[in-house]
This record gives sequence, C-alpha cells and structure tokens, in this order.
Amino acid sequence: MPVVGHIRDGALILDLRCLEADATLIEALTAQ
Repeated sequence: MPVVGHIRDGALILDLRCLEADATLIEALTAQ
C-alpha cells in the first residue's frame, strides 16, 4: 500500500482508478 501522505494528487487519482479496476475485476471473478 502506498503512503497516502506522500502521494501527489495525480498519483492519488491513478491509485483510485486502480482500486476501482481491482473491485470490478473481483466482482467479475466472484460472479462466475
């Protein structure tokens, strides 16, 4: 896990997008 205090806004946005992608992937895998 990245250290939130050291993340710049752009990197934080990318991390949030990655988390959303991971959640979507998990949902897809559990739906099968």
